[in-house]
Amino acid sequence: MPLPAQWSTRTVVGSWEPLTGSAAATGTVQFIPTGSPWWTVAGVTVPPSTITADLVGGEISVAIPTNDDPDVLPTGGTWTVREVINGVTRPSYAIQVPAGAGTLNLATLARVAPVGAVERLVKTVGGVQPDENGDVPVTALQGATGAQGPPGSAGATGGTGAQGPAGATGPAGPQGDPGPTGATGSQGPQGETGPQGPQGEQGPQGPAGATGAQGTPGLSGELYPPSAAGLTEWSIDPAFCTTSWQLGSGTLLLVRMRFRQTITLDEIGFVVTQAGVTPGAYSGVAVYEDGAGVVNRLAQSADAGATFTTLGAKSVPLTSPVTIPAGEYRRIGILWQGSSVPRIAGAPATVDAETMNFGARRGTFLGSQTGFPATLTVSSMTLNNASYLLTGKDI
Repeated sequence: MPLPAQWSTRTVVGSWEPLTGSAAATGTVQFIPTGSPWWTVAGVTVPPSTITADLVGGEISVAIPTNDDPDVLPTGGTWTVREVINGVTRPSYAIQVPAGAGTLNLATLARVAPVGAVERLVKTVGGVQPDENGDVPVTALQGATGAQGPPGSAGATGGTGAQGPAGATGPAGPQGDPGPTGATGSQGPQGETGPQGPQGEQGPQGPAGATGAQGTPGLSGELYPPSAAGLTEWSIDPAFCTTSWQLGSGTLLLVRMRFRQTITLDEIGFVVTQAGVTPGAYSGVAVYEDGAGVVNRLAQSADAGATFTTLGAKSVPLTSPVTIPAGEYRRIGILWQGSSVPRIAGAPATVDAETMNFGARRGTFLGSQTGFPATLTVSSMTLNNASYLLTGKDI
């Protein structure tokens, strides 16, 4: 049922703008009659209720009944306003909506002390007016203080109280005479051994021993380390790479490499000395576990067939890097598929001792391959006498 026509209203407007100036503000604004009065308008009783306005585009416009309409009883009072904007509740405040024309802007409307609408049925009680709820404080009706009455009789003796805290300790008395000497006690346990004394001076050097037999010649050292070329590791010293070896189409070559420092292997490199022609479905590089039996593939590159069709130093990235601890071996794979085989740099077979392509570092190969299998059985592959130059680079 709508508000009785005899009760005038005013339009209250308001707008809110976010601090960031992004999306429009959202939320609600509630108008609550202060003191929850029950009104009478033209013979109709209007119970207290909350008027809620939802923000639309960051704004509200809502009709609010006036507080001073002479056709409404009780008259007076205020509206308590509660704003909840963008999830934040503002402290409530009170306003008055007077009768009249035009809109009222909530941002500029004066804040007032909250007052409930009252209908005073009693003017005064003992000269004291009732408050807005119709109550008269009892203290306001209190008479003058009378004369003091005679003292009452003494009460019964109370029980003994709890014992108080102990007092401070008094000063020490004079020292007494020494008592007689007691009997000698038994010997105590032996104490711990004391610290070692300082080391004595070094004695004279003994006579030199006989010269031993000459050992077998060691392997030739590298002329410069991989770091000198911006790399982390290589299979052989490039100083020995005076020849090149072909990569047969479909032949998967495994070269065993030892990594002298911890590396996160990200790229495999090689030097093309004769370009391949017309790459097939897949050509690239891979990394496998070390071992003489079944080894698992740890990573591989995407198809890099075009890399083999031009001359020069190449570096092919793996699709995912592999971490290798210092001192451990891994088997590096390289595979070409195409109509004309390329050649890559390596060392002559006559310098196997220097390039370490024997024993622990012996390479192997397997023909008729179209890609890098998930596992390889190294013991079933063919031993390789050629020494290929492969390099490793970390992230």
